[in-house]
Amino acid sequence: MVTSTENETNEEMEQKITAQVEYYFDDLNLKQDKFMKYHMSQDDGWFPVEKLMTFNRLKKLTTDQEQVIKCIKSSTSGLVELNEEATKLRRTKAMPELSDEYFKELNLRTLHLKGFPKDSILDDIMAFCVKFGKVQSVQMRRNYKGKNEFKGCIMVTYVEKEDADKMLEQELKYNDTVLLKENKEQYHKRKNEFYESLKQKKAEKGNNVDVVKTKGAILKISGIDQETKFADIKEELSKHTKVAFVSNVNGQSECTVRFAEENGAKEALKKLKELAEDKSEEETGPVSVEFLGKKVDFSLASEEEEKKFWQDFQNKQFGGKKTQKWQRGKKRFHDDNGGRKNKVSKTEAGGD
Repeated sequence: MVTSTENETNEEMEQKITAQVEYYFDDLNLKQDKFMKYHMSQDDGWFPVEKLMTFNRLKKLTTDQEQVIKCIKSSTSGLVELNEEATKLRRTKAMPELSDEYFKELNLRTLHLKGFPKDSILDDIMAFCVKFGKVQSVQMRRNYKGKNEFKGCIMVTYVEKEDADKMLEQELKYNDTVLLKENKEQYHKRKNEFYESLKQKKAEKGNNVDVVKTKGAILKISGIDQETKFADIKEELSKHTKVAFVSNVNGQSECTVRFAEENGAKEALKKLKELAEDKSEEETGPVSVEFLGKKVDFSLASEEEEKKFWQDFQNKQFGGKKTQKWQRGKKRFHDDNGGRKNKVSKTEAGGD
């Protein structure tokens, strides 16, 4: 991609037009440009000049189709050719094989530069990059999770690896700001090391649980009716002390209850023993009590069981698989087969 400036000669402008057209048919752009690849696949590799004239970067340079055709005819690169009617053009060189060797070579002549002002524009950055060699591509990296703002860093690919190497060997300044620089291979290595260390820290944070988060808060229930709902268990036990969580029964005869406060399970078990008129001095249970219409057994989790519970709890928080967040404006409903589907809101569907 190229830029335009004032007071350019016709020759300079034509060179920029030629470079911009050839950028569209360059390896880097063409391998990811779905629009161009679709139209080229429909016509033996030919792409209409008329459609090319709608591309924004080219329109900034010229809107004269005849001038574009003249530039293509006078190009000496041999990258593209025109048909006899000068209405279509196509790439003459075969696309490179996307092998490991290709990407390694590409990464060595692609630089990650960081430190540009976030209000920078592509024309200014391109003008800066071309001072160091022939540029094949510039990508302004953006924060797509936010407001699509420029992050202050770019990926610039040079035609020659030597030009990229020279940039790495010198101090780079943009408006008196020193730029951080590395080739793409170094960039990937640094990012991979960062994510691995982050993963390791999360795993260590989850695995190094030496102290139980809330002591005496885990109560075990066995012998419950498989049709019993966890919400009913929570409501019934909350009469004794506040319940924070009940594991889903899911047709099982056992479940675990976590109370909100320290020794909450002990307090609940004490009350249950009173209901059962259990006079034993065993504080951990088990005790059999009529519960939700059935005789079930309650007992406190042992020290090891309690520790394992909190270990699993921490692993889910720090090392577990992230659950998908439902998008705002969408609702869940079940299809005819019982599966979940998304219901798009009226606003998303284009309604008022």
